[in-house]
Amino acid sequence: MYESSIAQYFAQRGLEDTIQQGLILAVLDLINKQFSPSRTEQLKPTVEFIQDTTLLQEILVNVSEARTFNELLETVDTLIS
Repeated sequence: MYESSIAQYFAQRGLEDTIQQGLILAVLDLINKQFSPSRTEQLKPTVEFIQDTTLLQEILVNVSEARTFNELLETVDTLIS
C-alpha cells in the first residue's frame, strides 16, 4: 500500500510537470507568433519561472487577446504581482 502511494504521488507529479511545461511552451510559441522572437526572449525568463498552471493558462489566453506587446506586458505584470 505504501509503495503504491509513493508511485501514485510521483506519477501525478510527473503529469503536473508535463502539463506545466506544455503550457510554458504554448505561451512562448504564441508570443513568438503574435509578436516576435525577440519579444519571446524578453518574456521567456518570467514565463519559465511560473509554476502555477492556472496562471499559465490565464497568461496564454491574454497572449491571444493582447493587441500590443506592451498591453501583454502590463497584463502579465498584473497577473504575477
